[in-house]
Amino acid sequence: MEWALDANKQHVHASSPNANKGKSYLCPRCKKDAFLRKGKKRIPHFAHVSGQTNINCELYIPPVIYASQVEGNKPEDIPIKKFLELYINVIEKRWTLDIKIPFTLGQNNGNVSLKIPFAWEGERTVPLNSIQTNGKRVRIRLQSHDYRILINGQIDAEWKRRLEQPVRGLDDIIPTIFHYSRLSGRRVTENQPLQWGMSYVLVWSNNTMRLLQNLPVNLAFSKLQDQGNWSGVLLKLPDFYDNYVEQWVEKYLSRSTVYSLPEIKLVTPIPERQNDQEANVISPTTDVVIAIVGQGGSKRWSEISIGSLEDKKRIRHLGNGENPILLSIGKLPLGKTDIWLDDDVDRALRLICIDSTKNIQKIKGVVFRGINKVGCEESCSLHSADAKKFFKKMQLNKLRLTDIDLPDGVDLKIKVSGNQSVEWIVKTDGVESFEKKASLLNELLRQDSQCVYIDAGGFGKLDISPIDLTDEKRLSMRPKWRKQMKWIISMLQSQNKHEEVMVQLEIDKKAYEFKTHNLDYQDQALLQKLLRVHLIPISMLPYVRSSIHEYLGAMTVKQYDLSWD
Repeated sequence: MEWALDANKQHVHASSPNANKGKSYLCPRCKKDAFLRKGKKRIPHFAHVSGQTNINCELYIPPVIYASQVEGNKPEDIPIKKFLELYINVIEKRWTLDIKIPFTLGQNNGNVSLKIPFAWEGERTVPLNSIQTNGKRVRIRLQSHDYRILINGQIDAEWKRRLEQPVRGLDDIIPTIFHYSRLSGRRVTENQPLQWGMSYVLVWSNNTMRLLQNLPVNLAFSKLQDQGNWSGVLLKLPDFYDNYVEQWVEKYLSRSTVYSLPEIKLVTPIPERQNDQEANVISPTTDVVIAIVGQGGSKRWSEISIGSLEDKKRIRHLGNGENPILLSIGKLPLGKTDIWLDDDVDRALRLICIDSTKNIQKIKGVVFRGINKVGCEESCSLHSADAKKFFKKMQLNKLRLTDIDLPDGVDLKIKVSGNQSVEWIVKTDGVESFEKKASLLNELLRQDSQCVYIDAGGFGKLDISPIDLTDEKRLSMRPKWRKQMKWIISMLQSQNKHEEVMVQLEIDKKAYEFKTHNLDYQDQALLQKLLRVHLIPISMLPYVRSSIHEYLGAMTVKQYDLSWD
């Protein structure tokens, strides 16, 4: 498939520079794990991870190697054998039929078109070069005779044979069966058995049989809207074996019933990457946890094998068939390890343990550089613990900021509030130099009334208060004042407002609330609680005024450095 979802649930094209081998992706339809295939002999594409494939996904293609259009390669040498296929779409009670035209690898150039005479809206012409890797779906009319498309232009004989291969229409004797999914479902191939616990869509002619009159009790179904002479039904086989259902499937559908196989999925650790053989590369230092999951009617497994498919020395663990279940198998040895259920070696979970311990380069992140008074250079990272000390030296004029280093793609947001409120963003590719931004930051930090906020997202953030608002410069009221304030607040909260005359405190509360930022944090909280009271009992008014006047007196006598015992 050409597109997949990355870790951020964004669509990524296989040929995009952002698509990298080793990263984890999801199929955009079935949301199963996928990975990127890319190389000199492959057209870039995403593929479902082995053992984690939803066969009903419309984007699923059996594992093949796509050859590139290099000199000497002929289309018939490419090992992909795709033909036209029928798909069914079910939306609530309505259903439609599509034909899927495969991607004709190596033949997508030139003036060649396909004529589809049985399209839903009438005859339709599709240019061959418009068909993408995932093929093209065209809605078609319902009919019992074969579907045949016509080719206009020159095309390789092998591909012409595949595209002109007739597609059998809907059966007018026994129901035509389709896999069911919310995305769409392919037609079940002839003689393929049905699986317990799976859902299917049946389409049949009203002239040949009355299918719904003989449905077994344990066969869940939902009738779909009729379309002309055709009827449809969505049904689900029970998760457990049922003799009546088995007989009904054999009689009316001419199919046998089997149990689907559960799957093994890797839970931890997260693979570092996937190699060309679709094996997950993991570290040997982490315990491996796997999950066994499957459909409701999955076959009960009895044994887990751990080892190499080529090595006879395997570890076998007996199981009780529980599904779903998490199992820890501990640390694996270096090298290749395969894990599979019973005899299902084709869908084995393939792991490769590689000791990939490397010296990780220390990332500095957002770095500020400056020169102190003796001419020595100093620097600090925004996310480091020394960042506050660095900017404090700038505020005290002991250090001059000279430059800012930003990693590629990281933006630095600087916001200043106070007398000169301003906000700007420093970008790595900005027109203005970092030296100019550093000079402006020097000037702003040395102003007493400016608060500066620096934010680099995940690379750190910092709030820098003016020098006069640092902790050692805050006003601390005397303990007696603090004790009286606590008493006043408790009395105001316990007063019965219906028994006393209430008066409003005649002060400019907004002005005082602004001035409280000079207070010690504990005293600031007490004063702000008092200012939030709207009405005060007349008996408490002298105490309130006394406390406020004492605070204003302290601010007048020694505005910043006052500290009473």
